[in-house]
Amino acid sequence: MKKLKVNLSNCFGIKHMEYVFDFTSSKVNSIYAPNGTMKTSFTKTFKCIAEDIKPVDLINVDEKSICTIKDNDEKEINKESLLVIESYKEEFKVDRVTTLMASEKLKKKYDFIYNSLEKEKDNLLSSLAKLSGIRKKEEVLEELVNSWGLKEKDFYEILSGIIESRDRYNLPVKLKYKDIINDKVKEFVQEKENITLLNEYIEKFDELISKSKYFEKGVFTHNNVEDISKNLMGNGFFKVKKIKNSLTINEKQICGKEELDNLIKEEKGKILNDESLLKSFNALDDKLTRNAKLLAFRNLIQSNPEIISYLFNWNILKQQLWGKYILELCEQVECVIKEYNNSKESIKKILEESKKEKTLWNDVINIYNDRFDVPFIVEVDNKEDVILKETTPIIKFKYKVGDSQKNVNNELLLKVLSTGEKRALYILNIIFEIEALKKLNRDTLVIVDDIADSFDYRNKYAIIEYLNDILKSNIFNMIVLTHNFDFYRTLKSRLNIKRENCLMAQKDESGIKLVEGGYFNNIFNIWKNNLNNDRILIASIAFVRNLCEYLEEKNSVNYIKLTSLLHLKEDTENLTVEDLEIIYQQIWKIPINLKDKERKVISIINKEADKIIVESSESVNLENKIVLSIAIRLLAEKFMINTINNEEKIKKIKKNQTTGLYSIIKKENLVSKEVMALLEQVNIMTPENIHINSFMFEPILDLSDNHLKKLYCKLKELLSEAYEEVAGTESLTREQ
Repeated sequence: MKKLKVNLSNCFGIKHMEYVFDFTSSKVNSIYAPNGTMKTSFTKTFKCIAEDIKPVDLINVDEKSICTIKDNDEKEINKESLLVIESYKEEFKVDRVTTLMASEKLKKKYDFIYNSLEKEKDNLLSSLAKLSGIRKKEEVLEELVNSWGLKEKDFYEILSGIIESRDRYNLPVKLKYKDIINDKVKEFVQEKENITLLNEYIEKFDELISKSKYFEKGVFTHNNVEDISKNLMGNGFFKVKKIKNSLTINEKQICGKEELDNLIKEEKGKILNDESLLKSFNALDDKLTRNAKLLAFRNLIQSNPEIISYLFNWNILKQQLWGKYILELCEQVECVIKEYNNSKESIKKILEESKKEKTLWNDVINIYNDRFDVPFIVEVDNKEDVILKETTPIIKFKYKVGDSQKNVNNELLLKVLSTGEKRALYILNIIFEIEALKKLNRDTLVIVDDIADSFDYRNKYAIIEYLNDILKSNIFNMIVLTHNFDFYRTLKSRLNIKRENCLMAQKDESGIKLVEGGYFNNIFNIWKNNLNNDRILIASIAFVRNLCEYLEEKNSVNYIKLTSLLHLKEDTENLTVEDLEIIYQQIWKIPINLKDKERKVISIINKEADKIIVESSESVNLENKIVLSIAIRLLAEKFMINTINNEEKIKKIKKNQTTGLYSIIKKENLVSKEVMALLEQVNIMTPENIHINSFMFEPILDLSDNHLKKLYCKLKELLSEAYEEVAGTESLTREQ
């Protein structure tokens, strides 16, 4: 994309904005926009497009919103080609993490083996779900591995162990898993009184089993015989016509299924209906019937008393249940184990290869750890799974404590980090997203909103360095917005942005205008050569006075004269342009020839301030801010001096004149609360603008002109009212 044509109306507070962003000579456009100008609204608009939502105006809801964003081929920009990076978003999640994987060749090789094994595993889990009565396959897997206190990766080892040690799994009863493995049953069987009752019951049952002509404890129970009956019938044992098959149990010959079933029923009835056993069961029954949720368990132990002996070791019971299900599916399980053993070595080799591969995940982590100054180190805990299985990475943090490191989770980390450090953590997610987009190799427009806000200088430069890396990839064009002029100026320098691509936002009644930026070079050298511009002439007063403070003493003639133009003194109204010319020549050591030398400087200050007020656009202009600040201070001091009306008190103020005058006004309660609030604003807003120096003038640019304009107008109105009041009093006096 060479150009981006943006036409917005009524989009989140942007009344109107029309601009063509040019990426021909520079892959990045930067916009300096003071707070409240357009930055957040612009970002929200592009965020809507990325999320396929129509932008609106939340305030002027009745106004029609227009949002047309096209490339140089007049094609509408689509959401897939957009990445919007907001100022800070704690809950930001990466959308494209699965693209950061190993080589395609290795991935395909792994997928072929892994998918084949997963298919077999999935079929087995479905079969286990039917036998156990657990509906979800995922829950089957979780319950099974948890029964051995193991993890999902140990599934195949559990299967192999059960097949190899099948004699250990001899649960005599076939049960649905949840019928017995639930909290109510567990709670019941763990109570001492109930344990006693259960033991008494099983002891009596075992005694009756030992006396049985046909059953034997743990070897040949009624459940075993029922299984034999079903199997014999199913395999046609009693249906053979050529040979009359029969079965002999304890010298009793049985010639048919019905005869066998009657034998089982009769013998089982003798045991379960034994008077002494029933008496023992009734003690349990009384407790079990009190809880509706235990009725199924009651019926279960009544018909299958042999299960009781397994209840006293909960984990063993769970293992026995799963063992029974798995052995019932023995043939299918053996096929799965065979598939696993065939795949295991191949998967192992692939995983070893993946570890050797330099992945983008490694790059992301290294970029972050190397460049950003934060009190923690980032690692990916499940790297092989991320690379090969397309799972979400588990980010692990190690907090630096002196020379040691301590593992902490994300939640705890956010609690201990400063705001700036949290924002740096946010950058980690941004890097993930960017690197993923690189892998997709798709042309993308990146909107970056105040990404460096609240960062210290080291991390600001780290961000700029990374933005520079992004631009080395041909797929990215970028629009970076900031309200921080220092960051804006550094962006131009470090990213080598063409001047025409460095923009400043101006707000007026018609909407937002983007104009070519300025103040990238030493502004004071520019001022020196343009002193016949009245606005620059006045703005230079504050800077030259600052130089006087360094080069001369504070009581020097030059310093005192310049102070008389920043504070209202006896000679303030008499100082001329010629006086400034002499001082500027001496300090700057250059020949200066100013026009109209006889003009009073105070008149120029007032005239230029009045001009600034009627200029409609809220432009980014350093000279305007300084001139307005000087004019405001002089107006405020004039009002306060007139209000105090005591020359002796005023003469006692030796330094910080504005503050001194304000203190007298406040102490003596000479004006209303509203006027005091206005004078307080003067004290707060003007000093930074007036005490300008060569090292740090950028914060002044970040202040809005609008506040200064309002303050100037209010002070003029206040002085006008004061003069009218005085004039009225004098007139009344004359009439009297």
